[in-house]
Amino acid sequence: MLYIISIILNFIVGALKPKRNQLIGLCGFGVLAFLAANVDPYTTTDYANYQAGYVSAPLGIPSVFEYGYTQLGIQAYRLGLGYSEFRAIFTYVAFLILVIAIMRFTSNISIVSALFGIMLFFNLTTQIRNLMMIALVLLGLSFLKSKTPIGILIFIVLDIAGAQIHTSGYFFLFIVPFILVPQRLWNRLLIIIAVITGIIVGIVLVGGNNLFVSLITTSLSFVDKGSLMHRLTTSYSRGTRISTQLLIIITSTGTSWIAKTITSQYQVMVGDVKTGQKLSVLAVASWMSLLSIPLILLAPDYSRIPRESMIFLILIVAIYFEKASQFTSHAKQIIFWFMLLVPIFIYTHLIIWGPQFIESIPYLAHLSF
Repeated sequence: MLYIISIILNFIVGALKPKRNQLIGLCGFGVLAFLAANVDPYTTTDYANYQAGYVSAPLGIPSVFEYGYTQLGIQAYRLGLGYSEFRAIFTYVAFLILVIAIMRFTSNISIVSALFGIMLFFNLTTQIRNLMMIALVLLGLSFLKSKTPIGILIFIVLDIAGAQIHTSGYFFLFIVPFILVPQRLWNRLLIIIAVITGIIVGIVLVGGNNLFVSLITTSLSFVDKGSLMHRLTTSYSRGTRISTQLLIIITSTGTSWIAKTITSQYQVMVGDVKTGQKLSVLAVASWMSLLSIPLILLAPDYSRIPRESMIFLILIVAIYFEKASQFTSHAKQIIFWFMLLVPIFIYTHLIIWGPQFIESIPYLAHLSF
């Protein structure tokens, strides 16, 4: 019940009082953090796998998880922490980093809390490595707003740190070259992304998954820690159903288009340059969902990238509500399309992770005991 009250309250406050809701928004994220940190071990999917890895890694048994996450677990184990305690601390720290990153973009915390709670919370509570990874990526992204060398360096460091928790973080390094492209060339950039995506899709369709996997493993060999190559050549190259591919293409294209359109409709002359910079970096980051489409052909596991890219669009929507008067009327129409995208996005990422995950949702929200 606490989950439902928090989501409804934050959504209403975020839409009606977008400039003065930090306290309620922070309380909303506090509720989500508490729920995520105190899950039921028996109803949460992946819990048993995480727990087994936590216990076995200190014994010298090779871990299937990334080096950074494994080392954190080993140190916590040596300090005498049980897995549930380690997971709770890990979750609270991830939410803290996430909230700090969000506050560097917008003061409309409530709408972000509500949208995050219905669109991303359940997946990221189940896959806590992804939660920490995207929190670090988003924090790094907040330093890219001014596009300075030091800002780029901080982003790269935090992104790589996130990739040590979950390797999908490496994909977000593509943000760096794209962020340097002036906004007036965005249409050309999107065409380039579409062409690159099309070429890669062609490689997969003509040469099969194995050829594409070989190209990826070769290009990423300098960051390989062993587990990455193993997953790419086994579970991460088993193919994806056509229906799932279509849903990902629809949601990824929608995410990128809505982010680009809303950002383009921001009136810089009326508003402020800093807000324009925030919108630009978030819009470019959201395009990672579009760029990741070829990976979906390999395995549904890669849906993590377009799923986590949604946080960038959520922040753009929060900024829109916060500064609605500084956007054109056309941008207001785009918000309608975002509201249509929300249920499609939720449905897509429910069916990808299957019945067991869906059945766990009432327990993750603490609606069932």
